[in-house]
Amino acid sequence: MDNSSTVRPLTTAEDLLKARQISAVAFVSPFDATKFTMPEPGPSQVWGYGDPLTSTMHVHDFGVWFDGSLVKCAGIGGVASLPEGRGQGGIRSLFASLMPKWKKEDIVFSTLYPFSHLFYRKFGYELVQRTHRYRLPMAALSVFPRPERVTMITQWNPSDDNPLMLIHRDFGKQINLAVLRKDAQWRVAQDPYRDVRYTYLIGDDAFVTFTKDAKPDADLYTLRVEDLAYRTPQALREIFGFLYALRAQYGQVDLSLPPSVPLTDMIPECYDVSLEVQAHGMARVVHVQRALELMRYPQETGALCIHVDDAFLPENTGLYLVRYAQGKAQEVTRERFGGRPDLKVSVQRFTQLVLGSLSLSQALWLSDVECYVDPSRLTPIFPKKDVFFSDYF
Repeated sequence: MDNSSTVRPLTTAEDLLKARQISAVAFVSPFDATKFTMPEPGPSQVWGYGDPLTSTMHVHDFGVWFDGSLVKCAGIGGVASLPEGRGQGGIRSLFASLMPKWKKEDIVFSTLYPFSHLFYRKFGYELVQRTHRYRLPMAALSVFPRPERVTMITQWNPSDDNPLMLIHRDFGKQINLAVLRKDAQWRVAQDPYRDVRYTYLIGDDAFVTFTKDAKPDADLYTLRVEDLAYRTPQALREIFGFLYALRAQYGQVDLSLPPSVPLTDMIPECYDVSLEVQAHGMARVVHVQRALELMRYPQETGALCIHVDDAFLPENTGLYLVRYAQGKAQEVTRERFGGRPDLKVSVQRFTQLVLGSLSLSQALWLSDVECYVDPSRLTPIFPKKDVFFSDYF
């Protein structure tokens, strides 16, 4: 059944108020309708399903980095349905109506933070982010060099030459799905003394934002890193060296890092480091051909024939022939049906492979990956890469 006629953008005060009420019920959060105000115009759009409304979804338009290129992404939030509307296909209808639209708009990826990974797999999304969260005693940072210069940021002025924004841009280019932040996504406190949230520029190549957590067992505070970025490994080491200077107030550090940072190997006593791997953020490729065109490839000349099955967005399904050289795709062609590929994958596994959330050798353990050639021929095309996004939308 085609439910596209009951999917619409919500723009009126009446509809947006109802959307807030639906979210309040779905997320069991208080909402005072007498204090409702119309949101400021921006890059996000609220969509609804049903007449009367029963389901809503917020779609945020922003850029993310993918193998060094900036691409368009649809960030999904505020997915909510009234209890009486659940199980009637409202969320499915929203995705089914919006995904073809995103593809026409050259949106390459969509990302979200799920309440259930199993639920969103129905729409082609898959786990791509495994955040590495560390907790370690402050004393473990004593081996790192103290930076020559640190500057506390007491005023936040977004601009093209803002050093924090430039550092974060360079940091993001190295990491898949890192967000090119809009002004509202920055976490720099306007008044750090009042908010007890501090941001420091570390030399010219790094910054860190942190706050405090409650004292454990009446001991020193825990320093919780909320944001950081760095251009080089040395710049990250200098962040650690700066944090060590705060050991009089803080007894331990809690922070998240991209998976490629080998923190347990950087600390003299690895028993001091507690590591928790958190399976969290999901993504899906919206535009398969564009992803293949923009993906990074080996430097030598080669070819790839891959079949992608996308049950939810069938226009992606097909056989793709890629010829590459000098690290880039030279030509990508698509056939709806074709011969035997080198590799056959679901869109969920394709998303993990192109982002590098899984390497090919890891993906081969999964039942929806079929390789018809010697896997060693394809492993250089699909290596492990960093996926790290922490900006909420």
